[in-house]
Amino acid sequence: MIKYEYTASGCHIRHLYFLNKIDKEMFEQEMKTCDELTIFYADEIDSRIFSKYGSSLIYFSKGASYSIMVDISKSESDIINGFHKNRKYEVRRALERDCFDTEIILNPDIEKLEEARIFYNIFAKEKGLPDFVIERYDAASKSGCFALASIRDEDGALLVQNGYFLDNDKKIVTFTFGASHFREDNRSALIGRANGCLHYKCMIFFKKLGYIGYDLGGFYVGNDKELTNISDYKRRFGGEIKEYAPCFIFQKKDYEFVEYNISKLKEIVKEKNIIVYGIGSWGKYIISKIYELYQVKPVCLIDNFVKPTDDYDIKKADVLRNYTPNKHFLIVATRKEQYKEISEDELVKPFIQADSILCIREEKI
Repeated sequence: MIKYEYTASGCHIRHLYFLNKIDKEMFEQEMKTCDELTIFYADEIDSRIFSKYGSSLIYFSKGASYSIMVDISKSESDIINGFHKNRKYEVRRALERDCFDTEIILNPDIEKLEEARIFYNIFAKEKGLPDFVIERYDAASKSGCFALASIRDEDGALLVQNGYFLDNDKKIVTFTFGASHFREDNRSALIGRANGCLHYKCMIFFKKLGYIGYDLGGFYVGNDKELTNISDYKRRFGGEIKEYAPCFIFQKKDYEFVEYNISKLKEIVKEKNIIVYGIGSWGKYIISKIYELYQVKPVCLIDNFVKPTDDYDIKKADVLRNYTPNKHFLIVATRKEQYKEISEDELVKPFIQADSILCIREEKI
């Protein structure tokens, strides 16, 4: 099992990986001492957890989670021979002809992590991904379960950087992030070879340390083309597709605020129509709970980033010009950081002035 914890944005967060089973008692014991609990790649999750907490468990995956595990207990030649022929050619060419320099650091210090953060955030901005959470990887390093791998060209320029979590009991190494630059110029072929080569070098490095499984960090099953392309890339390293219980996050602090606030909405829903701002997992949970308790549906759903679906008719924030705070109550389903930005909107300010707004996950009625 991998276990580490850290504090970020005022929340104490704990991550658990590769549990054989998490039962309800263990789940509730773990969540007592943290604000946020995330479960990755458990073999089995007690159904009583889902029965009690339901959709307040925010899923990273629907149904089962999948990953690809490469058996690195095999010989080095058997590992590379298990690759797809194009990947095998790419890696062998890199090993024989490209002057790459590889570095793998176990439990890197904060200075190395800061370098990784800068490199990753450039990549994240290009891809529209969240920023590097340095507290997370620093905590994992201090817990003895993180590694950072880099590959550079002959001039010393950093081409690709990967992060790994290490299960020192089960001897599984898990790819958690990868970052690279130069995607749009004539170095893309070089980057591709460097990426494949770095994965192979890491497999061999961890094999020599006694690890037996190289987990490629998730395998997507669905119709999203971009995610399917990532899974196809991983599949070319060979390996076996593994099935796990759903990965999820339970935000206890948010859950407690939401449950408390919804229980206090009785008089408000009698007097005013409800608008929900933020239709992510928590927004959907809030909508369902309000209906469950009061048989009331919001008159408007707002999200500037989520597209309408068959189930949710989602509008942009400018629709607020059609509503007034004397007749409507605005529930914001985001965290405080996003709420601060939302509150600067001129159309939101009248709701603030009339005390007809609530950041439901971090304020109390």
